[in-house]
Amino acid sequence: PPPIQLAAAAIRRAGMQFTNLSWEGAGADSPIDVYRDGSLLEVAEPIVSDEEGDGEYTDEVGEKGGGMHFYRICESGAQTICSNVVMVTY
Repeated sequence: PPPIQLAAAAIRRAGMQFTNLSWEGAGADSPIDVYRDGSLLEVAEPIVSDEEGDGEYTDEVGEKGGGMHFYRICESGAQTICSNVVMVTY
């Protein structure tokens, strides 16, 4: 299995898409590269991180209505320390 385990939950607020990401197994307090549909969104400081490398991040997708996206995260700058790919549907 991938070194980082990623889970994602799709949310709609006022019709807009948001995705809550949570993970286990990343380097503790490491910045995380967040990928949506194969493109790097940003290098994110996780909202929550602990010594075991667990963290959370919310992506404000900025799209209305339904749809689907694929997410993956990696330790910043390390394309080999990544999560599984997770699909979300709104």
